[in-house]
Amino acid sequence: MKTLSPRIILALLFIFTAFLGRSQSKLWRLGTALTEPKKELSFGIFTPLSYGLTSRVELQTHPIVFAAAPNIGVKVNWKKDDIYIATRHAIHYPTLGLGIAKSMSLTYPPFYNDGDTILPFSSEVPNLLVFTNEILFSTWLTKSGPCRPRPDNLLTLKIGLLLASNSQDTTLMPVFDDPIVFQRAATFYHKPVWYVGLDLDGSLFGGTTNFCVDIDFKSVNWAIEYWAIEHKALLYLPMAERMALLVGYKFSYGSYPTGNKIFVMPFVDFRWHIKFKTKKTKGEI
Repeated sequence: MKTLSPRIILALLFIFTAFLGRSQSKLWRLGTALTEPKKELSFGIFTPLSYGLTSRVELQTHPIVFAAAPNIGVKVNWKKDDIYIATRHAIHYPTLGLGIAKSMSLTYPPFYNDGDTILPFSSEVPNLLVFTNEILFSTWLTKSGPCRPRPDNLLTLKIGLLLASNSQDTTLMPVFDDPIVFQRAATFYHKPVWYVGLDLDGSLFGGTTNFCVDIDFKSVNWAIEYWAIEHKALLYLPMAERMALLVGYKFSYGSYPTGNKIFVMPFVDFRWHIKFKTKKTKGEI
């Protein structure tokens, strides 16, 4: 078994403590009842773009998949007191992407589902609209005070429902019996998917390195025909004033038409943040 050399360990410790030494940065807001501040934009390669339209309304989309699966979402904050309450509503149209996968005989990556073809050419792709609706409750576990200018450790409860509008027969399209994908694509076959989960977002030792940990339970059909437990853990490492590196993993274990499956994958992404200038109101300094 190979071990890390002392030089590599010291280098990693140096980088880690350098991140901790900076002032506390803004916490991760995706998956919480907090919205992006007005006129502020955050986006990543694999994580959604979010834009603060107002102090309570946030627009969301996945730009990298928009051409193949047009999508748009909105998160609205309804309460900003001790417990934050927000709802999130999104819609996406996966039919274009499924058609592309079929016509080009695209395959999964080699590490996922043995690199099999995503959608056989003989499949028939129906017109699909998938709707996501969530309600989120967030509260700070660590309140601000004289020694802590900003609150920390945000706990969020989320409850959600996925539904699809599909009036066509899907028996000629194979079931996507794959970890993580199945619990979302089940709506293609006239099955609702509901879920409940907890998120914890905070900073490590009050520094600039933030973390995000969550766990979700997902059910296919109202009476739990199939289920999955999903979990992810991320570190948010600022690399520049408006750029951060996300590293972590995604875990899933659940029941599927072909039996129980477990899946673990690493996650790496970059995320950028842009703050647009706002016009000053009368009397503002």
